Amino acid sequence: VASCNASGPLTCASGYTVQNGACVENVSACGTGEFQSGNSCVGCSYIYGVASTAEECAACNGTDFPRVLMDNGYCYLKLTCASGYTVQNGACEEYVSACGTGKFRDSYGGCYSCSNTSGYVSTAELCAACDNTDYPRTMSGSQCILASQQTWVTWTQPALTSNTSHGTLSASVATFGNDSECTAGSHPIWCAFDGTVGSMSSKWFTPNASAYIIWQLPVQLKVSSIGFYTTNESGHLNRFPTSITVYGSNNGSDWTQIGSKSSYTQPSSSQAVTVTCNSGTSYQYLKFDFNNTNKNELAVSEIKITAQKLQN
Repeated sequence: VASCNASGPLTCASGYTVQNGACVENVSACGTGEFQSGNSCVGCSYIYGVASTAEECAACNGTDFPRVLMDNGYCYLKLTCASGYTVQNGACEEYVSACGTGKFRDSYGGCYSCSNTSGYVSTAELCAACDNTDYPRTMSGSQCILASQQTWVTWTQPALTSNTSHGTLSASVATFGNDSECTAGSHPIWCAFDGTVGSMSSKWFTPNASAYIIWQLPVQLKVSSIGFYTTNESGHLNRFPTSITVYGSNNGSDWTQIGSKSSYTQPSSSQAVTVTCNSGTSYQYLKFDFNNTNKNELAVSEIKITAQKLQN
């Protein structure tokens, strides 16, 4: 397994290394808790070592601290922790509290400083640990990125077919009729989001002078304007609200007003009142608050939202 001459050092065959002037098998050359790195024996770290080959990683793979060689060439602990915890010093510690301010913990258990460029954080919990005033961050797909690196694209409003076909719709008042269809006797919330303008049957109606609708969306939106359309019922245009206020929220309980309109001329049949929303903040919940001082009824044919969403 070895060769030697006067002009050069001793060389060993593959799988062996020089130890005390002889070729010794790599794995057996190092003691328990060590792995062979070149001509040296290196201690197996409880966090993660610097092993770069499957052979070296195998030397540190023990019952107490099982290890696995990852695609990035590092030998990591193969310890499974509950959600919200990660491996640190051979034990499971909470993600956020285990690292100091301005740091996040990756899925392998390492603490890293929050860079002011794109990070490697892959969960909303870890992203929140790096979100601060100087460098606001947000999730984009599976990455935690700076808000300044976000790319916003036009959101296309879908035509709804139920109160749960895209997110969840709810209202402060009971449904007039049933929730399954838009007919002359049933006017559920989703009928105001089905893409049909001016229909007598396709509308949201309630025998109340004040009511609100909440739309919990599957994505966050930056809303620029919203069009609220009247029905084509010439004899019942006074059902249209006399004031409209729009709110945004990201938890469904804390609301921020982002637009309102009142004291406008009553629109004619199938026409819209447009509420401008000048908010640079994105929201996942939208609330439409209606009041009617003309009649104890409310009717809206269609609600059309102009907005942007974060590019996936």
